[in-house]
Amino acid sequence: MTTLPAALTVLLIDSRSDRAAHLPDIAQLSESSQTRLAQIHAPVRRKQFILGRVLLAQAAARQLGRDYPLVDIVEGALYPVFATAPELQGSISHSGDLVAATVNADRYGLDIENCTRKRDAIALSAHAFHADEAQWIAQADAIEAKRRFFLLWTLREAAFKAGLREHVVGGDSLLTNEDISPAWGWASAMHGSYRITVVGPQPCELALLDIGVPP
Repeated sequence: MTTLPAALTVLLIDSRSDRAAHLPDIAQLSESSQTRLAQIHAPVRRKQFILGRVLLAQAAARQLGRDYPLVDIVEGALYPVFATAPELQGSISHSGDLVAATVNADRYGLDIENCTRKRDAIALSAHAFHADEAQWIAQADAIEAKRRFFLLWTLREAAFKAGLREHVVGGDSLLTNEDISPAWGWASAMHGSYRITVVGPQPCELALLDIGVPP
C-alpha cells in the first residue's frame, strides 16, 4: 500500500515587515518563555524569539481548529511543549530576517538557512558531511555546489531537530547514486533566498504560508 505524503504547513514571517511590527505583550508569554527571553539581549533576536512563539501558537491553532494561547507554550529542554495540547509537536527555526515554525501530530524537524550567507561550501562539507556528500558538492560548479551544500546542511539540521540524531552525527551518507535518499521522510523548497527543509517519520510535502501577526 502506497503511503501518501503528509501535507506539512510551515508558517513564515519576515521580522522586518510591517506585519511583524505588532508584537504581543511579554506578559502573554509563558513563564518559561519570559525567562528564556530575559537571557536574550539583542533587540532583533528578542523580536524573533517572540515572533517564533506567535507562529507556534498560530500553527497550533490551525491544527486544533481553535485559538491557542501563547501562555500555554512552554520552553522544553529540546522542543517547545504545548501544555494544553500535548499531542502536538512543534519545531521552530530562524535565519537572517526570516522566522518559521511548523506544528504537527508527529515529530518533524524544521530548518531554514539564508543561502546568501557566505559559506565555504567545499571546506565545510569536507568537515561536516559524509565523504560521499563532500565529493558530490566538490564536483559541481560554484552555483550548484552552493545549492547542494545548503540542501544537505538543512537536511541534517532538520533531522537533528526531528530527533534522528543517529543519522546526523557520524551518520551514513544521504546519497544513493548521487540522489538524496535518506531513511526518513523529508521535503525542501526555496522561499526567496531561503532554503526551507523539514524532516520526519513519514514522506511529506511542504506548504509555505507567509502570514501576518495580528495587532
